[in-house]
Amino acid sequence: MYRSVIFATVVLSFGLDGLCAVLPGRANCAVKSQRKAWEDLTDGQKEAYINADLCLMKTPPIAGVPGAQNIWDELQYIHAAQSDYVHGVGAFLPFHRYFVTLHQTLLNTQCGYTGPLPYWDEPLNVGALDEATIFDPVLGFGGDGSGSSRCITDGPFVDTVLRVQENLSTSAYCISRGLNDRSFNSAAQTNVDRCLNMATFVDAWNCIEGNPHSAGHGGVNGVMVNTKLSPGDPIFYLHHGYVDKLWWDWEAKKLPARLTEVPKSRPSHFGILSNSTI
Repeated sequence: MYRSVIFATVVLSFGLDGLCAVLPGRANCAVKSQRKAWEDLTDGQKEAYINADLCLMKTPPIAGVPGAQNIWDELQYIHAAQSDYVHGVGAFLPFHRYFVTLHQTLLNTQCGYTGPLPYWDEPLNVGALDEATIFDPVLGFGGDGSGSSRCITDGPFVDTVLRVQENLSTSAYCISRGLNDRSFNSAAQTNVDRCLNMATFVDAWNCIEGNPHSAGHGGVNGVMVNTKLSPGDPIFYLHHGYVDKLWWDWEAKKLPARLTEVPKSRPSHFGILSNSTI
């Protein structure tokens, strides 16, 4: 099964024609992409990005994932299937950097999006999560959920149907949220600064995964708090765009050495996260 997930990931990234070319080694980066905080995008850029995500939710599947009805399902499946291997391990940051880039590639190749890749500048919203512009019902991702299911009730993704379950079966459910300021508090800039001042990759990664990363998932709650299924909420990609930025901010403090500073084996002090919750 794991090999089939890798195959699906490569197909989503490069298409079947590019499969053989990319497997033997890394592809070279020819053009640098631009990333911006969501708050710094123009209204037109925000609308274009949201429409591109909606496009992925309507685009037929291309990777042969069982039960998938669109590319959004396939992205969620790929994360769910590999979740146990990419959380609480040294691959956490590299995998999610690749996964965010995969999403960006699909926005471009399948839906024609050429604008900046946005991230959520989370410390700005500590203490007033419900006022964050990312939850705007028109030029954002909609707000909090309601009722026993906590389904979102406004915004462009209100009618989105998710399908992938934790066991990789498929059945329909909604994007749910339960905004929680208390859980989001660990996104504070003081915690971010502490992570960026760590001396080694292992310490920096443990700090980033344990605090800023967990804050974004726990603060949004609902689907986002599920380790396997969190990419169902489109906010996932802005949150992990921010997490990736933090890793880059740490790398940039000591270039080029930190670009390749990833442990080859699993350290003994894992266990930040369980397999069921972020």
